[in-house]
Amino acid sequence: MVTVRAEQDALLIFDPSGNHTVCTHQIPIGRGIKVINTDHKRNKSIAIDTLILHLCNRFDNLIAAKDWLDSIRTAKPRYSRDQLLLIGHVLDTTDAAIANKAMIFCHQNNIWSAVDFKAIVDQELKQSKQTDHQKIVLLNPLSGIKNKAHTVPEKSSIQDYQQLLKK
Repeated sequence: MVTVRAEQDALLIFDPSGNHTVCTHQIPIGRGIKVINTDHKRNKSIAIDTLILHLCNRFDNLIAAKDWLDSIRTAKPRYSRDQLLLIGHVLDTTDAAIANKAMIFCHQNNIWSAVDFKAIVDQELKQSKQTDHQKIVLLNPLSGIKNKAHTVPEKSSIQDYQQLLKK
């Protein structure tokens, strides 16, 4: 339960007691425009250092994972939380062996983007599905079509061959 109050050109949102301001939004000009701050959707409950350690423990090579995740943090300091959360989502939804292989590839090739990491994992999944996919032919013995495995080949006479060779 919160209290919303409009003052001048801003919308103020207070906690239930009405003392502390939870957030402030600019009132948009026009009708039907949503008042939202995308920062409010982010998960801020976990500190970035804790999140990095948590993700490192999910990889087989802890040292390479820590180095790679720290490189992501320094390369994209403003979006490091979003990057780490995307990596965590990829780890939740894919096989650990494929994620480990993709992390090693990213670490060796200086790829410091969670989106690229996800693309590499998706590509690896696609390749593994293609190699695992075998053509399955369904045979129905009740369809009336004879199975070729049970057919007997026709026999030729040896005299036919001898006559052809004499000519």
